[in-house]
This record gives sequence, C-alpha cells and structure tokens, in this order.
Amino acid sequence: MARQEQDREDLLREATALVERVEVVIEGFPEPVVAGFRRSGEGSVYFGADPVYQFNLAGELRRAYLDGRLVKAERGQLVFLRRERSEGQSSLIRESVSADVCAARLRAAEEHLAILRERIVLGRFQLVGQVPGECDVLGRLRGWLDRLPRPLRVASAPNVSAPNATRPQAVRSQAAAHVPATREPAAQEPATREPATQDSDGSGATER
Repeated sequence: MARQEQDREDLLREATALVERVEVVIEGFPEPVVAGFRRSGEGSVYFGADPVYQFNLAGELRRAYLDGRLVKAERGQLVFLRRERSEGQSSLIRESVSADVCAARLRAAEEHLAILRERIVLGRFQLVGQVPGECDVLGRLRGWLDRLPRPLRVASAPNVSAPNATRPQAVRSQAAAHVPATREPAAQEPATREPATQDSDGSGATER
C-alpha cells in the first residue's frame, strides 16, 4: 500500500506488481475499487485509499490499511501500527487493540468483499479499465472471491507466501504467462522499532 497519507496515485496504472488488475466503480463505495493479482497469484483489493486488503496464496489476510492505520498479520492475529514522526525520523509503534475490535475489522472486511462479489455477479458495476486488456480479469476476480475462506482467516505472517501453501495448478499456469512484477503500491516503512518483513517485488519497495 503506497502513499496512503498523501494523495492517491492512479492505482490501475501504478500497481504494476499486480500483473492482472481491474478498476470498477461500485454503488455504495465512495471511491473506485482496484483489485488484482501478483505474478505468483496473491490477491489484493483496494477500496480506494482505505480500506485495503492484501492476501497470501491461501486466501489469508496478511496486510491491510484500515482507518488510517497499517495492519499486519502475526501468528494469526492482526497487529495495528501507528506511525510516529520526530526530527525527520518515522517509527511504527504497536497499538493495543482488543480482540473485539480485531473481530469487527475482519467482519467489515468480509462485508466489503461480499458486496464486491455480489455486484460483479449481478453486473452492477462500471468498468473503468483493466490490465492487460485481453484477459478476463473480472472472471478471475469473481472466482478468487468465491474461494476466499469464510470466515476470513488471518495469516501467520505478513509475507506474500503462506507457510505450506500449495499453489493451485490454475494459478501456476496463469503466473507462468506473465513477466516479473515490478511494484505494488506499498507504504514505505523506514527504520523503525517495529520489525518489518520485506516482500521483494522487484523494485526494492517494502510492502506493508
């Protein structure tokens, strides 16, 4: 997730690590929705600038941006991070969040994704654009949404790949047809008191 604290870039154009991606306008959401897949098959959904949900191959939530806060998965739990700035430095500080709040955020994510799926199935959306133009990205997105765990599961770590996850043959075939990804919008995490796990996306950027 990139530059959430600044004006958003054109995600459809900038999210080049999502080698297949689509942007749609959905009634009920204030901003366009951008969703897509990394070369290795992991999905991400951007409901405008906030909320943002990023998943691993097993369909587990690994990172998010919720209510202006960075969120990462850790041992199956959501960890909320608050950015603190002083004298030109920026640190991420863990916030204490109750189990009830975490459960509510997961339910909200399920609702957002369920609405997105429903609108796609019913054709109640406006297609803004997609990359690449010749692929059925909406069809792939619909199938991916159908396969997400219900209720949503939180990953054991924020990494792209889930431990012991087996990539479906269809995902392997689709991934083989793409060139390496370059950059997925990612909130840059400077030196901080919060340990960071770096996902290599070809640009040296650190995903949140």
